[in-house]
Amino acid sequence: MIRSRFVSKRPEGQPTRGKTASNRLRRVDNFVLLYEPSLLSRTDGLFVDSLFVDLGYGFDARTTLESALRFRRANPSLKILGVEIDKERVDAALPYADDTTFFRLGDLICLWGQVKTCD
Repeated sequence: MIRSRFVSKRPEGQPTRGKTASNRLRRVDNFVLLYEPSLLSRTDGLFVDSLFVDLGYGFDARTTLESALRFRRANPSLKILGVEIDKERVDAALPYADDTTFFRLGDLICLWGQVKTCD
């Protein structure tokens, strides 16, 4: 486990330069739906509180929202989390949040729970 004194409380790295495009993750989403749908549809045991994470969704939340639309065909109650390093991008995505779709500021270390907050 990484000690918190060695971990920044702010996300580290640089925002991407804007490669976000509609259907950018369509092939990956469809691969999961075709070959491993149980990863999305199981709700037993360890899967009871599972969620899909779009780490570094980019300029806008479209990849997170598109994946949510596709994956919820297999599991309508699947929780979706979009994580982005740029606070302005997170703020812009928040109007799209609902009971099963969430957005937060962070990076991979924040996501692993090594740091309580990344703001």
